[in-house]
Amino acid sequence: MTEFIGYPIWWGGAAWLANHFVTDHDFISKKVILFAASSSSPLGSSSSDLTTMVGTGD
Repeated sequence: MTEFIGYPIWWGGAAWLANHFVTDHDFISKKVILFAASSSSPLGSSSSDLTTMVGTGD
Protein backbone atom coordinates (compact mmCIF):
# COMPACT_ATOMS: atom_id res chain seq x y z
CA MET A 1 0.00 0.00 0.00
CA THR A 2 1.20 3.52 -0.76
CA GLU A 3 0.46 6.55 1.43
CA PHE A 4 0.81 10.03 -0.04
CA ILE A 5 1.32 12.74 2.56
CA GLY A 6 1.12 16.35 1.41
CA TYR A 7 1.98 19.19 3.70
CA PRO A 8 2.52 22.95 3.61
CA ILE A 9 5.90 24.47 4.38
CA TRP A 10 5.90 26.99 7.21
CA TRP A 11 9.16 28.90 7.73
CA GLY A 12 11.28 26.14 6.20
CA GLY A 13 9.62 23.26 8.05
CA ALA A 14 6.56 21.05 7.78
CA ALA A 15 3.40 22.39 9.39
CA TRP A 16 2.83 21.01 12.90
CA LEU A 17 -0.21 19.08 11.67
CA ALA A 18 1.96 16.98 9.34
CA ASN A 19 4.39 16.25 12.17
CA HIS A 20 1.55 15.03 14.42
CA PHE A 21 0.00 12.97 11.63
CA VAL A 22 3.14 10.99 10.86
CA THR A 23 4.02 10.38 14.51
CA ASP A 24 0.46 9.26 15.36
CA HIS A 25 0.09 6.71 12.53
CA ASP A 26 1.63 3.32 11.82
CA PHE A 27 3.27 2.96 8.41
CA ILE A 28 4.50 -0.63 8.70
CA SER A 29 4.58 -2.32 5.27
CA LYS A 30 3.58 0.93 3.53
CA LYS A 31 5.43 3.03 1.04
CA VAL A 32 5.27 6.68 2.12
CA ILE A 33 5.58 9.45 -0.45
CA LEU A 34 5.96 12.97 0.88
CA PHE A 35 5.17 16.10 -1.11
CA ALA A 36 5.05 19.73 -0.09
CA ALA A 37 3.65 23.06 -1.21
CA SER A 38 5.10 26.47 -0.50
CA SER A 39 4.63 29.92 -1.88
CA SER A 40 7.80 31.45 -0.46
CA SER A 41 9.58 29.27 2.10
CA PRO A 42 12.26 26.75 1.08
CA LEU A 43 11.75 23.05 1.87
CA GLY A 44 14.50 23.23 4.47
CA SER A 45 14.88 19.96 6.35
CA SER A 46 11.14 19.17 6.32
CA SER A 47 11.47 16.05 4.15
CA SER A 48 14.28 14.47 6.16
CA ASP A 49 12.58 15.42 9.44
CA LEU A 50 9.30 13.78 8.40
CA THR A 51 11.11 10.74 6.99
CA THR A 52 12.68 10.21 10.41
CA MET A 53 9.30 10.65 12.12
CA VAL A 54 7.60 8.14 9.79
CA GLY A 55 10.10 5.56 11.00
CA THR A 56 8.35 2.30 10.12
CA GLY A 57 7.55 2.91 6.44
CA ASP A 58 9.62 2.78 3.27
